[in-house]
Amino acid sequence: MHLKLEFSYKYRGKAKITVILIICLLLPVELYSFYNLRYISRIFPNIYVNDLQIGGKNKQEAIKIVNNQQTKVPPTLDLKYNGQAYTLQTSSVDIKIDPEKTIQTAYDIGRLDTIIGNLKVRTDLLFNSKTIPLRLTWKDDQLKYSVASIAAILDEPDIPPTLNIINYNGEKTATISAGKQGRQLDQKLLYDQILTNIAYSQLNEINLPIVNNSKVVTAEKLEQTRKLAQSLLNKTLTLKYQDNNWDLDDESLINFLSIYDTFDQEKIASWSGLLSNTINRPPQNALFNWDGQRVNEFKPAKPGLTLDVNKTIESIKNGINFLANNQESNYTLEVFVEESQPKITNDKVNDLGIKELIGTGESWFYHSIATRIHNLTLASSKFHGILIPPGEEFSMLKILGNIDASQGYKPAYIIQNGRTILGDGGGVCQTSTTMFRAALDAGVNITERHPHAYRVSYYENNFDVGVDASVFSPTADFKFINDTPEYILIQVTIDPKEMYLRYDFYGTSDGRNVERSKSRIWDQSPPPPDLYQDDPTLPNGTIKQVDWAAWGAKTAFDWKVTRSDEVIHEKTFYSAYRPWQAVYLKGVAQ
Repeated sequence: MHLKLEFSYKYRGKAKITVILIICLLLPVELYSFYNLRYISRIFPNIYVNDLQIGGKNKQEAIKIVNNQQTKVPPTLDLKYNGQAYTLQTSSVDIKIDPEKTIQTAYDIGRLDTIIGNLKVRTDLLFNSKTIPLRLTWKDDQLKYSVASIAAILDEPDIPPTLNIINYNGEKTATISAGKQGRQLDQKLLYDQILTNIAYSQLNEINLPIVNNSKVVTAEKLEQTRKLAQSLLNKTLTLKYQDNNWDLDDESLINFLSIYDTFDQEKIASWSGLLSNTINRPPQNALFNWDGQRVNEFKPAKPGLTLDVNKTIESIKNGINFLANNQESNYTLEVFVEESQPKITNDKVNDLGIKELIGTGESWFYHSIATRIHNLTLASSKFHGILIPPGEEFSMLKILGNIDASQGYKPAYIIQNGRTILGDGGGVCQTSTTMFRAALDAGVNITERHPHAYRVSYYENNFDVGVDASVFSPTADFKFINDTPEYILIQVTIDPKEMYLRYDFYGTSDGRNVERSKSRIWDQSPPPPDLYQDDPTLPNGTIKQVDWAAWGAKTAFDWKVTRSDEVIHEKTFYSAYRPWQAVYLKGVAQ
């Protein structure tokens, strides 16, 4: 009996503890369930819209509170900067309070998709308040436009210090302007500030957010840059690739300097990019089509060229530093160009030995009349594509044939019997002069050459006096012998826009080297008075100059062709020019 009673007491105590534990565990659940039921259609407690307490209210009650006590959107907002006021008309952007959206936002607090998340938010609201702003509607494009309009009034661009060259009485001086710090309205920040202030009922004035992004340059740095610019005055940096030169004068070099750093990397890179457009080209495969008499289609193989822009940029900077720290007025440096070889080379498309360029002749025909340009173009076309076998003597008159109207030549001015007159074929001597220069450059055996009767201005463009040749049927020819080991192919280039003529000789180089001296001049005599001649092809009353006054002179230049230690050809080419007057044409056409 005693044991039985003891057992009963023992298990009855445990039951009480179990009941208490169950109550303790279930009580929070019950309280949480009651809490949820209490606010199932109400906003959770401790929630405010700005300073309006709406916790515990249902949506309709809360909307009514906001409608009754909301801070009205003011008709204008004051925006200030540096003591100056700017006004924003809120009605123009249609800013309005949206009570329904505001209360819905408040109601959604604590009503997340996860139980744990809701428990955390709702528990926090028992001890801490939460404030939300008013929800607004507005015309977004109009508000952005209003902000941009204020920016248009306020914004001022940076005026950076600039380097200038002053030339006073022939003396150059480098100066530097102080510049001016700009200002810029932070439009996005102002846009956000306007909406935030209204949403939180903070209707005090707004200080316009101004950004000053100008880099600060010390007076010491400005003076350092000015001195660097001063050291570059009257100096030139030359970039070179093969026979091409690009000169950067002092103004260009100073333009590459930066007041913030030593060099303006962007400007140097931009100029180098433009240079690459001039130099760069893809590789060109060789093309050769011979119909048995002449080559009617030819393209020499050319390597592709690519300028290394990065190395060029560094070269320019190094060149500027050299000129700035040395007394030399010019510094020349080679640019870095990578070559890529074509897939088809000259020797793969022909078995005549047409492999490479062996000689070039150039001339210009500025001031030529239309018929003269026609004639020299027609004559030059007869030489384009001609093949000259090794050992053969080439004759220009043999190729040209009759130089008269029956062959398509037009009247142009020629020298005949000491006068400039209209005659068929005027301008053909431009071809013989150009051919003479190509033969000189190729180092072939020149067997016949006749100088002009007087100095012609066309032929002294970029050339010494005396480097010319004339042809006149049937008495004056230009001839040379192809004494190279293979055929010579003649290619002609005419550029009417640039008034430029070029003859290229292609063949096989045997290693010969050509030297041509500067022209010597003696026995000079002044030109006669100007000559005026009637011209029936020009409108009546028109005056046109076709010949320019030239001094009479005797000239000579030496020409020597060698291969290793062997002298192949050695000649002195003499010319005796009579003095010549300027010739003007008077239009007499009715």
